[in-house]
Amino acid sequence: MPRKKKTASPELRQGHATIHQRIARAAHLFTQEILHILGSSRLEEITSLAVEEKERPLKAAPVDRRRSAEFLKGIGRIPVRCPVPGCTARGIRSKMNFCMEHSATVPRAEQIRLREEQKASRERAHQLPRTAAKKNPTSTRSKKVPQPAPLPA
Repeated sequence: MPRKKKTASPELRQGHATIHQRIARAAHLFTQEILHILGSSRLEEITSLAVEEKERPLKAAPVDRRRSAEFLKGIGRIPVRCPVPGCTARGIRSKMNFCMEHSATVPRAEQIRLREEQKASRERAHQLPRTAAKKNPTSTRSKKVPQPAPLPA
């Protein structure tokens, strides 16, 4: 089956085509070329491509957790507190969890020290329930007390 010679439409030859028309034309030509390749191929070649795809393990692209929108959306919902003792204002993550007032007034070295203290206290708070549960695992469980059998009447 002879292939038709590809000729551009009059709009494309004159350069007056819109971007939509140019993309549609490119997609049409691409589709025609793929169909020509598949039509001139043997059935064994085409089926071998499908088998190779199934046998090849799929590798997921590594996810950069720091930059993924889902991750940032998830952590944005967790409220943070300003690390300055006695301050009850909400902290801002981009300002190392300090509120607007303290991010401008507290010196940088003091901010770093307070932030490290906040991290350490948070880690201690997460470790306490685990160690308590390991020391006495039955203390939090309620024990079932057997009920005596009813007396015959």
